[in-house]
Amino acid sequence: MRFFTALFLLLNYYFYFLFSMPYVVNQLNSYKMKYGLAVVSMILFLWVIAKNLLKLRITPPFFLVIGLYSVIFYNVFYSFFKYGIRSAAMIGRAAYPFLICVLYFPMYELLRKEAYGKAAVRCLSVFNIIADILLLLQSILYRRYQLVFMHIPAYEMKGELGIRDGNIRITFLDTMILFSLFVSMDKIGNRTETKLHVWNVLLSLGAIYFVSQTRSEILICLVCMVICFMKRNRKMNLRNICKMICAFFILLFCISSIGRYVIEKFSSVPETSITTRFDELEYYIELFVQNPLCGYGMIDPQQSDPAAYKTLVHGPSMRFSITDIGIVGQAARSGVLLLIWYFCYIKYIFHRKYFQIHTCMSVFILLSSINLIILDTSRIIMIPFIFSLYETDHTKNTKRIRGPE
Repeated sequence: MRFFTALFLLLNYYFYFLFSMPYVVNQLNSYKMKYGLAVVSMILFLWVIAKNLLKLRITPPFFLVIGLYSVIFYNVFYSFFKYGIRSAAMIGRAAYPFLICVLYFPMYELLRKEAYGKAAVRCLSVFNIIADILLLLQSILYRRYQLVFMHIPAYEMKGELGIRDGNIRITFLDTMILFSLFVSMDKIGNRTETKLHVWNVLLSLGAIYFVSQTRSEILICLVCMVICFMKRNRKMNLRNICKMICAFFILLFCISSIGRYVIEKFSSVPETSITTRFDELEYYIELFVQNPLCGYGMIDPQQSDPAAYKTLVHGPSMRFSITDIGIVGQAARSGVLLLIWYFCYIKYIFHRKYFQIHTCMSVFILLSSINLIILDTSRIIMIPFIFSLYETDHTKNTKRIRGPE
């Protein structure tokens, strides 16, 4: 099982882009295409059922997963009815990533084992630290020598390389880095951390700030850092907390040059980018109002599909994307039923018994609903991860409080 865990993590970290993968492999396992991961999830799910290793325990995530599949299946049938059988490929591309959610059931059974659960969290932190170090090294080498040693598919096939503020920008590993970061943050907040978690947090924050450079991620991380600090220091009164926060920002902005860099980073947002976001909001809200129950349907048109479908999904200018505006985009595609499901999901992660253990992770999920929602294809793997982690940690915490029977 440890070998499987390592292999599974390597797939999600894309083998750190240290190797040039064949085109077929990149198509099966890429940032926006999860065919390989969906197939592996289904095979593992069916295998454990065939081996009688899986007992479908009736937990809150059980109902949430069933509810999500009910919404997706309903939306798929609606899309077939609306667009016809010829749209099967577009519907399949939009729906298949949700197959990954069945991974919750085998993951939950594995993580419930005390030894395996601890080993899996340590393994995640180690793999993530390696990713952080490689990303920071790539950033330094590019800034100083214009050297790119990571085999990024878009760069190798099209010569495209993301650049922001004169530095290389790599976002393909963000999902796993953020997940691992907030797992470690919660360990620190609960005073159950090790040096491994501390290093994981420090290096992950560096990778997000200097390599990913996604502004919303940086802001969310800052908010969660404050929450983590306040949770860890429960005995501190409000005055001391305010003093510490003020001292931190004074040091950050006045003593070092980082403050000016932060100001320039957040004030250099192109006006066209802001205008596009507002245009996207207006367009997708209009689509949602036209059909609030089902949205425009579960379709994902590609270059070879008719222009009418691409115009519908990406707007008249063909520049819009539902992934830019989080829950609004998902509601425009799947309607009010998905909104109801997402409300139940948020209510689940903020339930007291889960929130007190995974405070930072829960806050991240809520704040990321604006434009980094976990229902996007690139982040949907977090749904089974979070479900299994929340349930197993809650079970272990309950046993620890009650003591041996």
